Amino acid sequence: MLAAAFKLKCGNLPGLVRHTAVGTCQPVSLAQAAWHRWLVSNVEALKAPAGQISANLKESRGVLRLHGEDIHQFLNGIITNNPKLLQNGTTDVMYTALLNSHGRFMHDAFLCATGEPFGILADVDKEHLPDLVKMLNRYKLRAKVTVEDVSQDYDVWTRFNPSPDNQECQRGWPQDPRLKELGQRAILPKGTDTGSNDHCEDPPAAYRRLRHTLGIAEGPSEIPQGSAVPLEYNLDGLNAISFSKGCYVGQELVARTHFQGMVRKRLMPIALQDDSAAGDVEAGTSVFAEGSARPVGKIVAMDGAAGMAVIRLEVAFGLEESPLHVGQKDGPLIRAQRPSWWPQEWGQEQSL
Repeated sequence: MLAAAFKLKCGNLPGLVRHTAVGTCQPVSLAQAAWHRWLVSNVEALKAPAGQISANLKESRGVLRLHGEDIHQFLNGIITNNPKLLQNGTTDVMYTALLNSHGRFMHDAFLCATGEPFGILADVDKEHLPDLVKMLNRYKLRAKVTVEDVSQDYDVWTRFNPSPDNQECQRGWPQDPRLKELGQRAILPKGTDTGSNDHCEDPPAAYRRLRHTLGIAEGPSEIPQGSAVPLEYNLDGLNAISFSKGCYVGQELVARTHFQGMVRKRLMPIALQDDSAAGDVEAGTSVFAEGSARPVGKIVAMDGAAGMAVIRLEVAFGLEESPLHVGQKDGPLIRAQRPSWWPQEWGQEQSL
């Protein structure tokens, strides 16, 4: 992410960049203080254009520094995406997940190339950051890898338009690797000025509502640790999983589910039909199809009358489509929504 900011000036800073084998321009390693000075001196490239919102996610996201000569090989064996794409300069930022040995979700992360030959910054869930550090240290064994919490030095920022259909990639910030509808995302040094948000009282809440509108969960706070199946939370459609890179922890379940082509439930946006029920529905509440005594899904997050739920696709959009109730089989009605970014085949598996 920060590497992308450097790229803006690659032509003017020949002494600070190198060209990789694939012809991309990347910065060489610089001391953190020098990097901070460069960013501050080029802050205009970091400010949000008119109409966009800049949100500091410091309350929900922390930053790790991962470095050492074995870092890419180490990550390759434990994450769902391919870190060699960062190493060879193919991409500056990627979204990925860490699973347990049974293929269930444990953590997610945005990995950012810093320009160091063996250095990466990771944007991770702040509440669960200590658990992630323990997990990484447990896996590294004798690998030459160091894991540091640098949240005191960096903040995670996003800038976006509240309308998902009106996202433009402005200079200076990399696009969110999951979806263009989410705008842009960056790890920036503490104190970086990204401009004012006079037209938005609570930028992080506005960003959360945007995610919920698109049906995109983030972090173990919304994706249950140890139980969530990655494909049910749409990680296969959010550029989080490589199906060609080879083995990693938990890979067997993910690959089998993907290649069998049978995902029965997925995370999707939902809305209460009656706004008066807002505030009475919480995460973890069961969803029922009308006339059924058995749950067909579960609420993942609610923000007023809107939120997200994991629901059986046949019941939400397929052959068994039915009115949906929350809490009990005759509870408040909710409406499931099919996000525009979903591939056409999602939800059609049952009829194949």
